[in-house]
Amino acid sequence: MDYIPVVNTSLLNLNDNEDYDSFERSFSDFSLKSGVVVKSYDISDKDNVSKTDVEFDVLTVSQNKDLGTASVIYRHCQLMQSFGSIADYSEHTIRLPKKNVKLSTAPQDDTGAVVLLLCLNGNQSKGIIIGALRHAQRKSNISKSKDISYESEFNGLNYKIGTDGSLTITFKSATDEKGKPKDSKAGGSYLKINKTGQIELNSGNDDYLTIDKTNKDVKAKAGRHIDINATKNVDISAGQDLNVKTTKDLIAQAQGNATLKASSQFKIQSDSLLEIKSSSSKIDAGSVFTLKASQIFVKGSLIMLGSGGTPAIVFSTQFLGIGNLGAPVVSQAIGPFSSSVFIAS
Repeated sequence: MDYIPVVNTSLLNLNDNEDYDSFERSFSDFSLKSGVVVKSYDISDKDNVSKTDVEFDVLTVSQNKDLGTASVIYRHCQLMQSFGSIADYSEHTIRLPKKNVKLSTAPQDDTGAVVLLLCLNGNQSKGIIIGALRHAQRKSNISKSKDISYESEFNGLNYKIGTDGSLTITFKSATDEKGKPKDSKAGGSYLKINKTGQIELNSGNDDYLTIDKTNKDVKAKAGRHIDINATKNVDISAGQDLNVKTTKDLIAQAQGNATLKASSQFKIQSDSLLEIKSSSSKIDAGSVFTLKASQIFVKGSLIMLGSGGTPAIVFSTQFLGIGNLGAPVVSQAIGPFSSSVFIAS
């Protein structure tokens, strides 16, 4: 980024007046200053001095007693850290303006970050950004009418804490220098914890997961798919009813055994065809087994009734019945005969 020339901190001191002493200005600069970040130097940048931190140039307006003001750029300033240890740290970058900064531009009219600056040990060549001020172009959201006690936003990720202790984290997508989302379709997802401890994770398209701490309920909804995948077991346990409903097909598949067990009545109901298919089947009823239908068809090359025995009807089969006169009569089977249906002898 190109800049209009300004007075550098090392050149602010060319004055014969003893009160405007060059050395004092360079090494006794203890005043707290506000300014606008106008340039950054990545750690890999060849112009980065420290080679350990991202550095920033800050444009400030400096005044020396009653001798007037001057625009000053404090160069290669470092950003104050939150923790400062090897294991504990917090790092971030600072938003830069899109356009070149003019000397006549007031900080509140620029889109760069407005920061607070101090010089380490008063040395102007060791500027430290210690904080920031609210930008004049951004209105504060902290008010009683909005019930917000804390709010922050960084590159489209917004955090709000209400006066009731609730927390809302909203994803807006990355934003430009004025805070406008770059991809409004991607934004809208949020995580919310209300004052009762209820947790809601919502995509903004009515796809959600809700954990209701008060009622001890968990609800999930997806516009399309919900996938549950585990390398080992998936256990589902219900203290009362377990209801599964689908508007289309229900498919359950097991590579090993499949067991359905009920401690009391077990029902299978179909409004259409009920089909059971297997390489072999076995039905074992402890007491009564009942088949009821208007028609029953039993097909098989061999059909055994009971423990098996002789064919159900052969040429020599005789039937005992009552004749026309009411007397017992014995008749011979005419046919058809069966050698595939066996009854117990």
